[in-house]
Order: sequence, then structure tokens, then C-alpha cells
Amino acid sequence: MKIGTHTIARARGRIMQAETDLKRKLTDGERRDLLKDTTTWSNDEINHIVKLLTTKQARFWVYFTSPVRIKLNKGQTLCHYHGGPTDEGWYSESNIWSFDGTQVSNEWIQDGRDCDGRIEHMSTCVCPLNKLAAGYAAPDEPGIQYPRWKDVCHSQRDHSAEAMGY
Repeated sequence: MKIGTHTIARARGRIMQAETDLKRKLTDGERRDLLKDTTTWSNDEINHIVKLLTTKQARFWVYFTSPVRIKLNKGQTLCHYHGGPTDEGWYSESNIWSFDGTQVSNEWIQDGRDCDGRIEHMSTCVCPLNKLAAGYAAPDEPGIQYPRWKDVCHSQRDHSAEAMGY
């Protein structure tokens, strides 16, 4: 099915205006309902337009010894783990990034043991698509801007403090 760029631009404009008014992203079903108000498009055309306008990929930068560009397809999850011995014990960090079509989420766990005992840090953050390049920009990394993550939950566990009853 061939749909003209003018038709797609009109549909995108209506969807963007509705999302601005509601201050949130519309689901695919809500996008279809919004476009059904237009009598000039058939259901097949509406479904095709919604499919064309649905974001399929998220691209963003993370830092791991140097900047790394990650690309996630809708519904995809990427896991990264690293760690090893340190001069006083061990260290590990894991990240799980996933993309649901509207936002990227990151589950992060940092774990380690040193002379003071074991401590864990955990965090879950989210970033909507329009903020994936709206965060920190290092002056020594031109052209790279990191996501503006929003912390959903954060916790830490100090095993030594627990053992002492704190």
C-alpha cells in the first residue's frame, strides 16, 4: 500500500498535537482511534500509517571505558556485565536495557566487596525517546549526548552494617 508523504505528515501532526495536549505518548490503539475521525482514510490506510509512525528503534549513548552507542529494537533487551578482582576484593556491575516502543528502561546493579565488607547498589531508570539525547554532554566528547534518565527506584544494601544490626 502506497501512502503519500503529505498524508503521513498530516497524521503525524494530529498524533503529535494529541500527545502534546495529553502530555503523554499515545498507544497504537489510541493513534488508530484518533485517525479514524478522518473520514478520508480507510481502516487499512490508518493501520498502515500507524505502523509507519510507530518508533521501531531507540539509539542512545552509554559510557563503558569510552562512549558506546546502543541500538535497541522495539521489544528488545540487552544485558551487559563486567567485573573482576580489585586490590581489596572484587567488583561487578550489570546493566539491563530494554525498549518497549515508547521509552528505554535501565536496571543497574553494582556489587562489590572491599576491606569494609560487601555493598550493593541497585537502580531502575527510564528515559522517553525524546530525551535519549537530552542529558549530559561532555565537552571532550563532541557530538555525544547521553540520555536524561529519570530514577524510578534506587536502593543500596550494606551487608556489614546489617550484620552489626544497623
